[in-house]
Amino acid sequence: MKNSWKKPKRTSAPFPPRAKKSGGLSGLIPVDKPIGISSHQVVERLRQIFKGRKVGHAGTLDPLATGVLLILIGQGTKFSRYLIEDDKEYLGKMTLGRETDTGDAEGRVVYEAGECTVSREQIEEMLGDQLGRQLQIPPMYSAVKVGGVPLYRRARQGEVVERKAREIWIYQIHFHSFQFPEAVFSIHCSKGTFIRELVAEWGRKLGCGAYLSELRRTRCGKYHLQETWTLEEIREMAAQRREDQVIIPLSEMESRISRSADAPTRRTRKPTGTVQ
Repeated sequence: MKNSWKKPKRTSAPFPPRAKKSGGLSGLIPVDKPIGISSHQVVERLRQIFKGRKVGHAGTLDPLATGVLLILIGQGTKFSRYLIEDDKEYLGKMTLGRETDTGDAEGRVVYEAGECTVSREQIEEMLGDQLGRQLQIPPMYSAVKVGGVPLYRRARQGEVVERKAREIWIYQIHFHSFQFPEAVFSIHCSKGTFIRELVAEWGRKLGCGAYLSELRRTRCGKYHLQETWTLEEIREMAAQRREDQVIIPLSEMESRISRSADAPTRRTRKPTGTVQ
């Protein structure tokens, strides 16, 4: 089943000032983030490799999520505010029958269905109603800041903070497979969409609870999973003094920002991998 929503027109951000040439390495590395570490930890590991260079990222991934994480090097960090505006695509696995306080597999179970009889047809029908504009309240276990403090820090102290709902867009959902209690789906959505929160809401609509058991980001704007590098590959290239070969230069970053989203450039290196 494939559901689509026509993407609304968006006012383009002003084009970033052309970066000045630098004698050092600058640009972007599309990293395939491994499971179990935070986006900040990925940045810290790359700072150890690119000593003396500024390193940042555009778009956070949860520790349990894998896939495309855009790492910015040197003057590439100036492009961050443009890259974080881009839409995203994910491949995910939803586990039915339970809901957790974090919305994923690491959380404490807060609801467990005594009986859960959900059919593929029910899931398809429910997902078909999820397209378009929505208002989503950020989960307490998130990096969103309220009063300058990340929500996850307050959640760990047992606090519940009032959060403002934010506008998100769901452009497309593709339902791949279902073998109870697990359903595999892919989703195309706007920036700032919490897939964990969507899955929790889907579980409530189905009447049996659900949590996000796996998540893999397959696209971030014009950067695709096929062109990512693992941390191990980057470390090996740096050891061979070939780290410049993993960096997309500033000129191509500028070109991708100016190019229409309908015609992304792909430099395919390897298959994407799937959630099974």
